[in-house]
Amino acid sequence: MSVQPKLFLNLFEKQHEFKKALNLECVLKCEGEILAVEIDNTVVDGASEAASEGLVDGYDMPPIDTWFYHAEGDNGMILFAWIPKEFKWFADEAIAVNVVDMLRWFKDWYPADYRRVMQ
Repeated sequence: MSVQPKLFLNLFEKQHEFKKALNLECVLKCEGEILAVEIDNTVVDGASEAASEGLVDGYDMPPIDTWFYHAEGDNGMILFAWIPKEFKWFADEAIAVNVVDMLRWFKDWYPADYRRVMQ
């Protein structure tokens, strides 16, 4: 099942503009991981949603307020989401049961890019 590109891009831009308008300054060091999601490769079976206790939805999408970047990949659009360490276990559970491997940790999926970005 493919996510409508126009709908996704519209949602992405709206949430990004909302965050920019808040003009918040992060004063705490936030620990967590970057989740990479192939949004065009989802299977709507509910397994990841159930295993993650709702961290990802029925379309295998993480919460909109965690989205921070998107790019074209080999299998369509890739969404990048920041998952705080307190929720990492829930994302691990979603990754473990996802039958099409469309959810993965950025550091595992793209290790060279991860090292370059996180230097």
